[in-house]
Amino acid sequence: METPNLKGILKELNGLATPLMFNLVFGLIVSFINRAMIGRLSIDAIGIVGAVDSLLFTIAGIVGVVAITFNVYGSRALGKKNEKQFELYFSSAIMLNIFLGVLIAIVIFVFQRLFLSTVFGFEGINLENSIMYLSIMSVYPLFQIILFSFSTFFKIKQATKYIFICSTISTILNLFLNYLLIFGNFGFPQLEIIGVAIATLISLSANVLLCALIIKGKVNFIYDIKKLYKHIVLFIKESRFLALQEVLEGSVFFVGINAFLSHMGLLEAYVQIMLIISIAFATMHIYATATLVIIGRNVNSKKIYLLKIPKIAVIVSSFTSLILGILFFAFRFEVIYFLSPNAEFAHLTAGLLKVTIVANMLSPAYIIYKASLQALKQSEYVLYGTFLINAITFILIGILVLYLELGYMGVVVGIFLNYLILAILFYLKYTRSISLSEIVKN
Repeated sequence: METPNLKGILKELNGLATPLMFNLVFGLIVSFINRAMIGRLSIDAIGIVGAVDSLLFTIAGIVGVVAITFNVYGSRALGKKNEKQFELYFSSAIMLNIFLGVLIAIVIFVFQRLFLSTVFGFEGINLENSIMYLSIMSVYPLFQIILFSFSTFFKIKQATKYIFICSTISTILNLFLNYLLIFGNFGFPQLEIIGVAIATLISLSANVLLCALIIKGKVNFIYDIKKLYKHIVLFIKESRFLALQEVLEGSVFFVGINAFLSHMGLLEAYVQIMLIISIAFATMHIYATATLVIIGRNVNSKKIYLLKIPKIAVIVSSFTSLILGILFFAFRFEVIYFLSPNAEFAHLTAGLLKVTIVANMLSPAYIIYKASLQALKQSEYVLYGTFLINAITFILIGILVLYLELGYMGVVVGIFLNYLILAILFYLKYTRSISLSEIVKN
């Protein structure tokens, strides 16, 4: 069996990853500047926006798994040159996204006060401000999950330049609107965190509209629910394990950890640190997406080729994350003070950055091998593995924080062990799956 060429695999991965990389990096830089604007309002504003945004990102991730299912089935349909089947899958994904997005918006609007006061412990003026912010942002998951499917469409069609174009326009608009609405510049009202919400929704709507206009000329969208019903049911069935996995992952690593940190008085610092982490480790999501698409398209290829794809993706992503992590740590005080010009808060946050970077160093291996298993339709295994390890991790963090009183160190130790165990577990499962010809053929 001929060994795949290393340069060839790198070229294939980078061919999908590079346009997405520019898009993500640019978006993160704008987010960095936007967060700095919010940091100039107050420390409380950082916590409110960070907590609510993380909640909405988690919800969007849960209902957005439909895009992953569309990625798997859409890639295989195009791999078989079946354009009509691809159109059915795409139309079904969008229709299902709209239904789920509207339903989620209603649920958020009804239960927001209970959730914000109970889980994050917001009270008084902070509770009222967080409710106003979340009320406006309740439709965020609707727009975001539609964008997930639009982005997946461009990735499968290998037209990722459109993702970059639409996102660039959207992020520039968001930056400009934040400058106007947060501080009330050029005669606009000073809306502070409400301005953040309005700017986010306007720019997100623009992104959805631009993508829709481009896609309109590239696919025949099907509106007949009767024709789509069978495929919508298929997507619901295939997405349920992915959704449950995202629920479990989100509940442990968002709701659980953020609740711990909120009651420890470290939520605001953690929000700023995770923005830095998201930039330093941005490549892992890009290469996970590229790996998912490539394996989905080449599921019947040689085993050694399929084994090398995620391995190379992990090496490249881990190396870039390490370099960026070192750079951020070297300039930690300057970076954090730029985000929040409060000397005491900046020193507190900077002191926590090093251990948080170390705790996340194995996340690229976990994320990329998770995507690789999803490409092989091993979502059920991913779900059960995630549930078991996350449950154990959450109990461990509780013991470290509440009983051993390790504070923030107890949280990051739990995160590190979680990524370590899941990365090993998913790597071994993927390797065994590829070694079985039945899995490859299916």
